[in-house]
Amino acid sequence: MTQDTKAEVGGGIVVATMLIVLFIGIMFLWSPVSFYLSKWSSYWDESSVGQIIQGENGPYRELEEARIKAARECGNRAEKFFGVSPAQFSSYASSTDDTYEKYVCYAIKFTEIP
Repeated sequence: MTQDTKAEVGGGIVVATMLIVLFIGIMFLWSPVSFYLSKWSSYWDESSVGQIIQGENGPYRELEEARIKAARECGNRAEKFFGVSPAQFSSYASSTDDTYEKYVCYAIKFTEIP
């Protein structure tokens, strides 16, 4: 065998090994991705999620109403604070609590409303 033939054979082995490693790596990476994508798809296909999204009576209806109430109160507080109508600014209530019992009201350039 000449030197060129040995280099070609060695290069072919290296390329084949790299392709096999790449294929196995893609299989391992794709497996978890497809698993979680199927979980995500089945989550949105459940009927209970559809009821919550459509606003029917569900376990999260009260939480959604609390969030809307907090946003409305925040708008009223911001209106009194700035003395202008809510159409001239946007406000929102931010809470780390799901029930919105405690929340922080923000408006115009992240101004915290007391």
